[in-house]
Amino acid sequence: MNPAHWEVGFVTYRRQGQKQSPIESWLQNLFSYKLLIVNNFPEAAIAPEIQGNNLFQDLGAYTTLCKQFTGDGPYLLINDTLFNHHFSWAWQIFIRQWLKQNAETLQSNTIWGDIRKPNNPPEFLPPIYLASWIFIIPNRTTLLNFLTQLELSLENPNPEFNLEYSTFLNKFLNGNILNGWHKIVNESEKAMKKKCYFVEHKLNRLLLETNTQIKPIYNSNSFFSFTIRYLERIHTRYLYISNYLQYLLQKVRLPS
Repeated sequence: MNPAHWEVGFVTYRRQGQKQSPIESWLQNLFSYKLLIVNNFPEAAIAPEIQGNNLFQDLGAYTTLCKQFTGDGPYLLINDTLFNHHFSWAWQIFIRQWLKQNAETLQSNTIWGDIRKPNNPPEFLPPIYLASWIFIIPNRTTLLNFLTQLELSLENPNPEFNLEYSTFLNKFLNGNILNGWHKIVNESEKAMKKKCYFVEHKLNRLLLETNTQIKPIYNSNSFFSFTIRYLERIHTRYLYISNYLQYLLQKVRLPS
């Protein structure tokens, strides 16, 4: 597949004066594109960036970007964790391979991304789902359905979580060396992240209920993709250890 033009929506959280993510140079090696950027840091967007409100982080910004897209596709939605938590060069390779292998999929009712397969998922959570940091959406019909399901997922961000699902989320948010979220934050930030994960999970469930297929961008059976995904998970655990050590140091530090 070598479409003439992609529309790309990029979500960042960048302070004024902070170095910009190299999203344009990363995209230039892939395809012709039109780029829209939402900056979720308060009052920090610099034209032509769109000022975001960081409501539900990247998920809220995606609704803005979807409504800004004007063409018939394909589309790429992505956030700046590409450069913070992933090997961006490897994802270039994944997308190049995807372009070669999906020559007939522009009319497909499929969304590609980064597949997650939780162990013993609760009933609410699909057995496989797409992480919200990257989505390839091939055409406008699929984009509009994605937007509809995303807006429905955002409508009630304060559900009464059942015990099984709430326990699953709490365990993930209180990560450890082996798995779970890599950040050490206060309870209000955890509560906000819990809502974001709920929206991510509900979005996937609604997409599947509307007969949208979800697939990985990468070849799940290749040694290269397995190695990259494994190394990224190791990197995430390194981030957890680093954040936890900083948390301990702050607890034991004597007041000046």
